[in-house]
Amino acid sequence: MLSVCIGSNDAAKRFNSAVVPLEEGRFEEAISEFDLALFLDGSMAPAFHNRAVAEQRTGWLTAAIKDYARSIELDPDLALSYAGRGSAYIETGDLSSALEDLNQSMALDGESASTRAELGMVLLNLCRTEKALSSLDRAIELDPEYFPGYGSRGIAHGRAGQTQLAPADDSKAIELNPSHSLAYTNRGSAHLLQGNMELAVADLDQENTTAYANRGWSAPRSGN
Repeated sequence: MLSVCIGSNDAAKRFNSAVVPLEEGRFEEAISEFDLALFLDGSMAPAFHNRAVAEQRTGWLTAAIKDYARSIELDPDLALSYAGRGSAYIETGDLSSALEDLNQSMALDGESASTRAELGMVLLNLCRTEKALSSLDRAIELDPEYFPGYGSRGIAHGRAGQTQLAPADDSKAIELNPSHSLAYTNRGSAHLLQGNMELAVADLDQENTTAYANRGWSAPRSGN
């Protein structure tokens, strides 16, 4: 998401008023505000980008991809829009397009741990395991506190047959974010493959507890 727009005209004011609901997860309200900003000034690349973010979070992937593309047309150096469109392509299952966009985003901004990690998972799902692990290693180097990087690398280790390495990454992800339920699942599965039944059961039980707690916490934010 791109933050507050500097300016005093009506379009900038509408843009700024849309940022708050976007940050708070009120995506449809944010979309309406960005609609008004773009009605007043259709050349605002950040407004197209942020509206795409809200649309993607709402599940409107076709609209999101279109808005990311318009943002890129207006500002070809906007790395976040390539990353966002790549993420939307992942959700549609178009991994080839996702790979192209994520690579372009990294070419413009090679310091984004989240984009590097997402690129790693695309590479992994395209069966380019060594490149995937290299990308995930780099994501963790860029931000050692980025817990999804460890969780993703744990998955990659498992896919590469390096099951002995996966639990350490899952454990680090859990250390950084004890609510990361997927890491409990993955670590439990790794323990199961290694024959550590007691540890596997403990992790899978914890995953169920954490996932339930997360659902309860997230429901009000999603309007359910």
